[in-house]
Amino acid sequence: MPIHWYLCVIDFKNSHIQILDSLRSRSRDEFRFKNVKTVVEFCQTFFKLYDIGKDIFQFSINWVPSIPTQDNGLV
Repeated sequence: MPIHWYLCVIDFKNSHIQILDSLRSRSRDEFRFKNVKTVVEFCQTFFKLYDIGKDIFQFSINWVPSIPTQDNGLV
């Protein structure tokens, strides 16, 4: 099974999280979104542990709409 990665960018200045995926698949969106939420939960735990006053749970999460896509799942 080929390995595919995607990126989430946490923009603290604008309180926004973006997901970049060059092989976006509607059937995998929910799975990937859940994974990003897991990263958000980890970040929030880290911020709370080190008393960093950010509430990342309030950040919006969106897919970046226009990025180049891969063909046939090839890297």
